[in-house]
Amino acid sequence: MAKLTLTLSQALSRAISAYNAGKLLEAEQICQQIIDAKRDLFDALHLLAVVQSSLGKKDTALASYDRALTVRADY
Repeated sequence: MAKLTLTLSQALSRAISAYNAGKLLEAEQICQQIIDAKRDLFDALHLLAVVQSSLGKKDTALASYDRALTVRADY
C-alpha cells in the first residue's frame, strides 16, 4: 500500500475536520504529527491545546498553549 503524503496545510485541515467531527484523539494525533514535522507552527500548537483541553488533559493543554504563545505572543 502506498503511503499518503500531505502538505502541512492539508494535514492541518484534516485535524480541524477531525476536531469538528468530535474525533478528538484523531485530531490530537494529527496535530502532534504536524508539530513533529514543524515545531513552531502556531495553528497546530493552538489546535493541539484546544483538543487536549477538550479531552480533559488540562496540564498538557496549558503546556501546549504556552508553546503556542512563544511562537505568537500577540495571540
